[in-house]
Amino acid sequence: MTLLTAVRRLRANPTMSLARYAPGPVHRAFHADPSRIRLLRGPNQSGKTEAGCKETVDRCLGRGAWQDVKAPPVRGRVVCHSFKQSLVIQRKLWLSIPKGELDRRTVFDKVLGFRHGWVGFSNGSEVRIVTVGQDMLAHASETLDFIWIDEPPSPDIYAECVSRTIQTRGVVFLTLTPIGRPVGWLRDLVDGRLPDELEGLDAFSGEVAHTISEHHYTMSAEHCPWMSEAQVQEAIAAVPYYDRPQRVLAEWEGLTVGRCFSAFTPESIVEGLSPMEGWPLDSAPVRLVLAADHGEKAAHSFWMLLAYQVDRRGRGLPRIRMRVLGEYANAAGADDLEDAHAVRDMVESLGLRLDHVDFGVGDINTAGKSKGGRKLNDLMTEHFAVLMGLPPGAPSFRVRGAWKGSGSVDYGIRLVNNQFRRLDLQVDARCGMMIETCRHWTGESSGKLVHRADTLRYAVTEILREEDASTVLAPG
Repeated sequence: MTLLTAVRRLRANPTMSLARYAPGPVHRAFHADPSRIRLLRGPNQSGKTEAGCKETVDRCLGRGAWQDVKAPPVRGRVVCHSFKQSLVIQRKLWLSIPKGELDRRTVFDKVLGFRHGWVGFSNGSEVRIVTVGQDMLAHASETLDFIWIDEPPSPDIYAECVSRTIQTRGVVFLTLTPIGRPVGWLRDLVDGRLPDELEGLDAFSGEVAHTISEHHYTMSAEHCPWMSEAQVQEAIAAVPYYDRPQRVLAEWEGLTVGRCFSAFTPESIVEGLSPMEGWPLDSAPVRLVLAADHGEKAAHSFWMLLAYQVDRRGRGLPRIRMRVLGEYANAAGADDLEDAHAVRDMVESLGLRLDHVDFGVGDINTAGKSKGGRKLNDLMTEHFAVLMGLPPGAPSFRVRGAWKGSGSVDYGIRLVNNQFRRLDLQVDARCGMMIETCRHWTGESSGKLVHRADTLRYAVTEILREEDASTVLAPG
C-alpha cells in the first residue's frame, strides 16, 4: 500500500483510529479495572483523552474490550473544564465512533463540535458533552450510567457527578494531569481520606465515603508505546523544568493558573535546614515573628512562624531574607486558649521557645461578646505571656494589629512576590499548607487559602515596616 493510498483510506474511514487503539500497560489496567470510580493520572499528551474516548464509546456500544459493561441503552456525560477544551474532546470522540453506530440525529461540525453537545447511538445510548459552567453540568436532576471527567474538577462538581451515578451504581472515571487547579482534596480521596471540601455534599450523605482506584504513569516509551524513545525525550525537553514534575511525571503538586503568588517557584522551598541554619550572615541576628489570621471556622484560623535576617551591608534599603518555619491551623471547636497552646507546641517542635519570638502580627478580629469584645491579638498576647510564666500584663512580645490601609491587599501581594522573586522569601518543605496556598490561591475571599495568604501578607508587610517603614507606607 502506498502512502497516498493509506492517507485516502484514513480520510474515508476516520474510525481506523479506534480499530488501531493500542494503549500502554497502565491504560489497559485502567480499562480493565472494575472499580466504580477510577482515575487515570498521567502526563500531558500521553493518551489520557484517547482512553476516555475509548471508555465512552465502549460503554455506549455495550462492547467492553477489557471488561464486561452494562448492556445498552445507557446514558452518560463527558464533563469538560471549558468549551475550548470540550472541542478537542469532541473531535477525538467523533473519530472514535463507528459511524454506522450513530443515531441519524447526531450532527457533528468540525468547528463547533456536536450539535447541542449531544451524541446519540442507534441502540438508544446517548452522551452529552457539558462544561462546568453550564448550571452545575446541566444534569443536576438526572440519573446517569457513567460520567467521564476530563482534567481536575472542583470538589462540588466531583460530588455532583458521583451523586448522579449512585442509584444506577454507574461508573465515574477521571483522566487528568494534576496541574492548573488545586487537587489536594482529590489526592486525599485517593489516599482513603475524606477531605473537608466534600463533607456534607450530596454525594457523601447517601453513601459511605469512598476511595478512588488510581492508575498513574509517567512520560516514557514503556508507558506510551506509540512513541519512540527519541520522541519521548523531545517531548520532555519541550517542557519548562519547573513544570516537569506535573507535565512529565504527573505528580500531584502543580501550580494554579492565575495564582496571586506567581513568583513562588520550586526554588522557594527549602528542606533539611534547622531554623538557625542557612542564613548568609554570621554576625546579624535571626529574628522570629508569629503571624496569624483569625478565621471564624475550623481550620480557618491560621498561625505561622517566620524567621528573618537583615543585611545592611549595601547602599539603600536593607536586604531582608525571610523563611517560613512552621504553621498551625486550628481544629474544630478550638478556642483562643487552645490555639495558644497549639502555637506554643508548634514553636517548640522546631527546637525554639516562645520567648525567642520578637513580635507577632495578626488580623484585627475581636473575640466576640463572650470575651467582652476584646481583640484576639490582645488575648493571644496574654495567653502567650502566661505560657512563658509571665504576668498577663507583662509579655515579652505583643501580637500587633496587621496593617490594613487602603490598597494593602494588592500591595501586600506585590511585596510577597518581590521577596519570592529575589529568593529572599522561602518556605520550609514541612509547611505544606503554606506551600499549597502559594501554589493555588487566586485571590478568592473565602475558604482556607485566603486566611493562609493573609497571614503571609501580614508577616511580610510588618517585617518590612519594622525594618524600614518607607518601603510600605505608600502603596500604589
